[in-house]
Amino acid sequence: MRTITKGYTNALEEQLYSSFESIKDKNKLSHPYERGLFFSLSNYHMHYEEFEKLYKRQYNSIIKSVIGYSLSRDDIKVVKGIPNRDIISKLCYNKIPIVVAGIHDNSVEDTYRQYQHQHLYVYNLHHYLPDNITLLEDKISQLDSYFLRYVNWNKKWKTQRDFVRITPVGYGKYLHTDIVKPTNLFDYLSDAEYGTVINYMSSNRHVPSTQYPLKTIYTTLNQL
Repeated sequence: MRTITKGYTNALEEQLYSSFESIKDKNKLSHPYERGLFFSLSNYHMHYEEFEKLYKRQYNSIIKSVIGYSLSRDDIKVVKGIPNRDIISKLCYNKIPIVVAGIHDNSVEDTYRQYQHQHLYVYNLHHYLPDNITLLEDKISQLDSYFLRYVNWNKKWKTQRDFVRITPVGYGKYLHTDIVKPTNLFDYLSDAEYGTVINYMSSNRHVPSTQYPLKTIYTTLNQL
């Protein structure tokens, strides 16, 4: 892959460049999102039944936002849990984006009802993301905007801040736990070892008596 261009023109871009370069240097990665993207959604007054209906649309939004075209929903598959090793290996070989979706209960009950929110782990998308720091940040911002439609965000609200948060995996507190590669992705997803992003997603810590199974979303096409 190309080296990220140091073509920043202001303090914000310099800060972003330094942040992404730090991620690459510490992990010896060719791209800041090589180990995946972690989506945290602050869904407003939504329930897990609603999320079940969104998975194919969300996958399509990721593809359209990053690659530029839509898929038929017939070409998108949603499965409970993690697919077998052969399927994961084939998806990695064909550079097909893989989305693992988790659901958590909110920490506080709202108006007598327990609401939920979503987390997504996305792998293989870095193959389609730009290397140039400005273009990369624009693409992540575009993804952020696409996903506002899935959090029940009201256009009348003055702020969009923090409803959608997208961060690189394998950085910060997850630097030494989330060492994800195509060769170990199946084990990473299926083992969900303590201290990893996928373990965090799989555990409904606010209401331990209720656990929501992970779902995996991917396209059945062999190439994009």
